[in-house]
Amino acid sequence: MILEPNVDPIAVVEKEKQYRAYIDKHIANVQKAFDLYGQMIMEKLNELDPSQADLLECTFETRRGDHDQSKYSPEEFGGYRARYYPVTQEESDAAIDASNAAWLHHLHVNDHHPEYWVMPDDGDDGPIIMDMSHGAILEMLMDWQAMSTSPGSSPYKYWQDNKNYKERVMSQATYQKVDYLVTFLKDSLPQD
Repeated sequence: MILEPNVDPIAVVEKEKQYRAYIDKHIANVQKAFDLYGQMIMEKLNELDPSQADLLECTFETRRGDHDQSKYSPEEFGGYRARYYPVTQEESDAAIDASNAAWLHHLHVNDHHPEYWVMPDDGDDGPIIMDMSHGAILEMLMDWQAMSTSPGSSPYKYWQDNKNYKERVMSQATYQKVDYLVTFLKDSLPQD
């Protein structure tokens, strides 16, 4: 727990509850996205490249159930909570380095982020960008779908708004697959 001077510990506990509720809701939305769209996207991935079909089928439920569990870890929870669910603005400002460290940890242990597949290069050739596995692509798209809960938002819109960045962190093969697959995800996630 990151605790700045003059921050009420009872208020911190309340903010931790709020942040846990946010994580829980996001994970529930990812599971809902898997339930509504996962099978269809898995079939489209298998049509593009059947060589990963068996592995994708085996990991479907694991990816659905284990998504973003690292957000509860000590490496991520405190930094994210203090930055995005702070008791005071000062606490948020002081948590920038901790939230950056949490984000870096998150990227390194969750292969559904394209940055996971980028290896720094010690030479002059620049980074090496590897193809994302189909399981990672599927989970990434379900994550994007889960984040699209407001009207007018969708994985397709997110992709259109972020294509330039994604092109720099995805292999060409991954980029082309995602560019195709998001055309099937143009709607917001239905809310109960």
